[in-house]
Amino acid sequence: MHDCRYGGYVCTTADVWTGGSRQFLGVTVSWIDSQTLERKSAAIACKRFYGMHSFDAIVNQLSSIHSSFGLTSQYIRATVTDNGSNFVKAFREFGVSALNDSSA
Repeated sequence: MHDCRYGGYVCTTADVWTGGSRQFLGVTVSWIDSQTLERKSAAIACKRFYGMHSFDAIVNQLSSIHSSFGLTSQYIRATVTDNGSNFVKAFREFGVSALNDSSA
């Protein structure tokens, strides 16, 4: 896994979905290997998502996941999601820095 504390930028993806009666949050990270210039990616979270898929719950979960992998706004260049109203509001209300900074 790429350790962002040692340099390099990443892009992430995030999605929330329901399977049966269970809800999940998935997050991936992608980057370019500086030695080989190959695109690399990894799944960094696939966890149960309890409660409603509200924008503030999404912000809290993404912030926690980003923080646990040392992903701050210094390293994350973009996050790709669907255009669901919960994700749109999460990024509009809290902004990119709130989602990426571990202090949020």
